[in-house]
Amino acid sequence: MIKLYTKADCIACIFTKQYLDQAQISYQEINVMDQEEVVDELRNKGFLRLPVIESDVYETFSGFDVENLEMLVEKIHQPA
Repeated sequence: MIKLYTKADCIACIFTKQYLDQAQISYQEINVMDQEEVVDELRNKGFLRLPVIESDVYETFSGFDVENLEMLVEKIHQPA
């Protein structure tokens, strides 16, 4: 399961969602705008920009990072 932490009007968030949609990867989108506790948790983990992409098959990363997105998609599409 992928958790995608986003906020409205975030261009990097929109690009990341489009990338995952095109790769046919499902995700749970979590809008952090009204969730200060979630923002604090992400900051405590060292993330200062959105989106933050969390998954159980690949390391957590932030921003529209094509290299990490490619690796994530590859991990998800690997045969079990």
